[in-house]
Amino acid sequence: MTQEAIAAAKADIEATDDLLALNDAAFDWTEAERLAALPDFDVSDELRKLKAEMRDDG
Repeated sequence: MTQEAIAAAKADIEATDDLLALNDAAFDWTEAERLAALPDFDVSDELRKLKAEMRDDG
């Protein structure tokens, strides 16, 4: 996955309300963390920041 594709995907996510679903108790954080750590995604830092933001807003 190219940096350009990752940037486009991040922009798409940020432009939607889909992130509200992450407050769902059924959301599988372990799986999200596993996927975020994969070399094709490599967004673990961003996921940690998102989790921290959610805790601050809760």
